[in-house]
Amino acid sequence: RAEGGMYSIDGYKEGAIENQILLDLGKSLERMLTMTPKEFNAAMLKQPNGELSAAAKAAGEEPSAYSYLRAGNMTIRAQLDCYDPDLPPGQNVFDIKTRATSAVRYNVATYQDHLDYKITKRRGAQNSFEREYYDMVRSCFIKYAYQMRLGKMHGAFVAYHNTDEIFGFQYVPLSRVEEALCGSKTFADLSFDYVLKIFGNILESVTSKHEPNVPLRVTFHFDGMAEILNVVTEEKPNDKGWDTSTDGVAPQAEDECNRVVRHMFRIEPLLNGKMMPLMSEEAIKVWPCDDFTVLFRPHKQPKEMTSETPYYKILTRMSA
Repeated sequence: RAEGGMYSIDGYKEGAIENQILLDLGKSLERMLTMTPKEFNAAMLKQPNGELSAAAKAAGEEPSAYSYLRAGNMTIRAQLDCYDPDLPPGQNVFDIKTRATSAVRYNVATYQDHLDYKITKRRGAQNSFEREYYDMVRSCFIKYAYQMRLGKMHGAFVAYHNTDEIFGFQYVPLSRVEEALCGSKTFADLSFDYVLKIFGNILESVTSKHEPNVPLRVTFHFDGMAEILNVVTEEKPNDKGWDTSTDGVAPQAEDECNRVVRHMFRIEPLLNGKMMPLMSEEAIKVWPCDDFTVLFRPHKQPKEMTSETPYYKILTRMSA
């Protein structure tokens, strides 16, 4: 949503959210892990008449704590959960994550039928902490890494559960998350730097194709076969702004016919001047002395391309 030449961004929610039970339970578990039993019961449990207690209303009105990061022409915020004075200076905060078992996550609509799936051992393909950690690495570690970087957090405290029982806890420092994702801090730094710059350039490019102060719905889709990032922007002139009753999403008329623009971008990584595949099943070895470059430009159809077609942005940074 735009106002005064500035855009505010929020995730778009439409219709029922499949994993709403996990989102709601996650908020309750976060409070349970940071409150005494007496405080939690007073703040979270309803009174016999079904109404919320004064403590519960006060807990719902508590302000959240955020860390803000300036990246180019963007300001990004990250919500902070916990503080520990014993952590390294400058990284005294950490995140709380609640992680449901694989059986519950894969069958959210019928999660109550899978409460018998429990974590009973450290290692193994099923019913183990190893399985749940492996799934985290594949699915949400990249989100955790960016959240922790944006919030200058040291790590994340993970609680494993099946919505009925908590099986254990694990503290995962940011360094371990980035090692699993990128292999080294050097490439974690590069990845974070490139992602913020590319995202900022994309937003600047797509908003320039619309009139100022027009609310937009922006959709991203990566075409792995063509290695093209598709960005679709739809003007929403009737957007009424932030609406807390709908989680920040103002209802739209079903028969709206708005201006829609498709934008296409190419992101081309080069290693020592040689093009690297964006999607590869083989590991690519990179050494500290190598030169790693990312080329980023709007994509045009081949018949419209010329040898003078300029790159929109060239991001170059030595990996050592």
